[in-house]
Amino acid sequence: MYGNIEEAKCYEAAGEKGWRKLCRLVDTSLPLPSYSAKAAEALGVSEEDLLSRWGAVDDAFRKAEGKFSILGRESALFPQNEVSQFLYYAGDVSLLGFPRVTVIGSSSPSVKGKSDALTMVQELVLKGAALMAPLDRGIAGYALAAALKLGGRAIGVSSAAAGSPPRESLSALERELEEKGLVVTVFAPGHPTPPWTVTQRNAFIASASECVFLPEERDGGPSWAIADAVMAKGVKLMLSRSASENPTFTFMKDRAGKGAMLFSSSRDARKLIPKHGVADSSPDLFS
Repeated sequence: MYGNIEEAKCYEAAGEKGWRKLCRLVDTSLPLPSYSAKAAEALGVSEEDLLSRWGAVDDAFRKAEGKFSILGRESALFPQNEVSQFLYYAGDVSLLGFPRVTVIGSSSPSVKGKSDALTMVQELVLKGAALMAPLDRGIAGYALAAALKLGGRAIGVSSAAAGSPPRESLSALERELEEKGLVVTVFAPGHPTPPWTVTQRNAFIASASECVFLPEERDGGPSWAIADAVMAKGVKLMLSRSASENPTFTFMKDRAGKGAMLFSSSRDARKLIPKHGVADSSPDLFS
């Protein structure tokens, strides 16, 4: 475990702003009850309320014990992002240290969309890069499954709370990722995850992506929130040329005209893969 579990519990109980304030005043790597009076005064809440919130968080973490580990921002493996201070994971966390390409796309892809995704996956496996994708149906799930089948490095980003049961439709893929790849989530054990938390999950993906491949998506589809966010940051976005030339996909054509890279073959895929080395995976800063 690379991140401190008590830090994460404090973060959940006090909220991000509260946690930041407490980090300047106390040692938040200790259990919150050991400094609850000082924390409650600093946060302007009753000690009873703060301990009650912490108790609920502590109970959720205990129930999920053994099902996840924590990665904190001080780790060299932590994917820098503007969404989360902690990452909860199951599987091989060293995969975060490899150059990675995020693959997103339609939940109901065409044969061509899946073919383009597979070509990208094959190139990633060949180059030893990691594939990151939402743990969803459609192109994302297809790409993750293909990477695992080909012996590649696959990272699935879940919208569920750490330690919670996987969705039935994705349970086999999630189990295989935990065994052979990596599953990550920004949501702590017990964190409410209504349908709109997918938006926060996707914001994390956009913020943490080194580059993105979008082979196919309908106009206004959910993948565009990620694609447009990375384009706004100047992160490489690659679209399928065939989809961008399809009159049905006006969003594809528009983004291609605004500077998105175009994909036609494995040669184009190689232009997208980051060239940096592998990050050190030794847990030197957190225990």
